[in-house]
Amino acid sequence: MMLSLDEVESGYGSSLVLKGVTLNVAAGQVTALLGRNGMGKSTLMKTIMGLLPVKRGVIGFDGAPINGLRPDQISNRGIAFVPQGREIFMEFTVEENLLLGTLGKPNAGWIPDLVFAHFPILHERRKQIAGTMSGGQQQQLAIGRALAGQPKMLLLDEPSEGIQPSIVEQIAQTLRAIAEKEKLTILLVEQNVEMVLDMASTCAFIENGRIVATHGSEALRADERLIHRYLGL
Repeated sequence: MMLSLDEVESGYGSSLVLKGVTLNVAAGQVTALLGRNGMGKSTLMKTIMGLLPVKRGVIGFDGAPINGLRPDQISNRGIAFVPQGREIFMEFTVEENLLLGTLGKPNAGWIPDLVFAHFPILHERRKQIAGTMSGGQQQQLAIGRALAGQPKMLLLDEPSEGIQPSIVEQIAQTLRAIAEKEKLTILLVEQNVEMVLDMASTCAFIENGRIVATHGSEALRADERLIHRYLGL
């Protein structure tokens, strides 16, 4: 397994949000985390990245525990995070944003070819100020910045949020290609069920801070009652 969580508890101050999460993410696969609002999806992503402390349990990545490491140390181990809302630097150019993704990495100051191969729009717009781009282009930039550090694993929190459907499909296709061609492991939090079923091989459902079920995407397509059961759709 590329990533494993064993009975992980985490939260904000004295408030516990994750209440014993156990989850395995296979190397080279796209795994989706699904659940209603407020169930702990974003908290889980932040905990993996070290932005929130693990209060109990163990997080392992690529064969070694990462509990207690700083976010920059976890990033240097090979995990890249695209947070909800993108959080790009609006006043910087596309190129400057991408170069920030290389800081502290062996390729610091050099944007790898794979970024522009998967997102050619970023090469075309590399001198454009990021804040003048559309929402879909900014999301591609956020993903490209994460890829610029040549990670082993990519965490994506709501990549379709606020983006028009045609661009959502384009981003989904690109992420599938990245996972296949670059052998990149992806953990995806996403509300767009169709996008999830198109991208992910495995879907884990979280309720009240615990993983309550894991199903293959084919099984979910074959029996939509499972989705209704866990998401209330």
